Amino acid sequence: MEEYILLSATDPWLWKGRNMAEKSNTAKCFGLVAWCAVLAAMFCPFPGWGEEAGPSAEENTPPAVQAEQSPPADLKLPGVPVETWVASVKEVNAGDIVTLERDSGTAVQARLYGIDAPDTGQDGFEAARDALKAQIEGKQVQVAVLVDKDSTGMPVIYLSGPEDVSNWSLRMVQDGYAWWDEDNVPDDQDLKKAAAAAITSGTGIWSKGVPLSPRDFRRSHRLPDFKYSLKAPEPAPEPEKEKPKEEIKELSAKGTAEYRNTYTLPPGTKWPENVKPEDLLIKHAPTIVMGPDGKPQGLTAQNISQIPFARELGLQDGDIISEVNGIPIQSIPQIVQMAPQFQGVRQFNVKILRNGQVVPLTIDLSNL
Repeated sequence: MEEYILLSATDPWLWKGRNMAEKSNTAKCFGLVAWCAVLAAMFCPFPGWGEEAGPSAEENTPPAVQAEQSPPADLKLPGVPVETWVASVKEVNAGDIVTLERDSGTAVQARLYGIDAPDTGQDGFEAARDALKAQIEGKQVQVAVLVDKDSTGMPVIYLSGPEDVSNWSLRMVQDGYAWWDEDNVPDDQDLKKAAAAAITSGTGIWSKGVPLSPRDFRRSHRLPDFKYSLKAPEPAPEPEKEKPKEEIKELSAKGTAEYRNTYTLPPGTKWPENVKPEDLLIKHAPTIVMGPDGKPQGLTAQNISQIPFARELGLQDGDIISEVNGIPIQSIPQIVQMAPQFQGVRQFNVKILRNGQVVPLTIDLSNL
């Protein structure tokens, strides 16, 4: 079942929550992790996993360089930034406009991305301005410039900090001090849901019913409006699929032969509905195997052959996955860190340790 809430008396119903079928598909993908580090990418639908991983290259960059060249690693920006920097808030001009002072001493007036707060002379203007002012004026913030200039010549920014606030646009909508700017960012689902929740709960400016929107206020007073569009991230290139490799068998008296084969699933393969993927982690207990020298050999799990599709994809009980696409498997946190780079990849070159032998496999998940 899908849940809906009403944005206003005149706006259409808004979707609140995710379709149950989509949740089911996410859980099914997550269950595959139990038998193969190849599917480390499937960890990503679960928020919070991997957040305690080691410092990234950006975190090791000196702060002054990082502030000017790259956005903070934990920010999920809605568009490609023009530039990023750290500034102090010199003045809060409105609930959606601030004057920032950069390290160079340059003052920049900017508009907060994705929101529209009451204008000067409109009911709610002072409340919205003062609410933002109390939180950030005089403090240091992180700035990602998403649009160099809107139609009024003002830059549009994604503002975060201080402390744990990662998105001031979202916070202002959640607290009921600003509208979701549907005209300029119609696809921002976080702002859309936050606006609906503030309206239905009567938060902030919504406590006295449905006030006149800033855009309608500007139109009625013949004030200039603002328009802008974000630069969308360039789509990631489709990974090239390797051509199926012919099976190679080498005989050796010492038992060190390597066997190479490609395994795939029939078209239309579906995850069994009666299997709860989240239970597979508990039942099969994936662990890292340590060698006699105390170094990690790779990932294994209990009763691998009983896991859906394991045998069809060439895996056996006792297998140790030592390498995936050239990356040695050394720890569970490392597997979680691998998720972003494997997201969307459907073909994997895997090295298995089986009875003391290295067994290279090519696993193709295109049909799953």
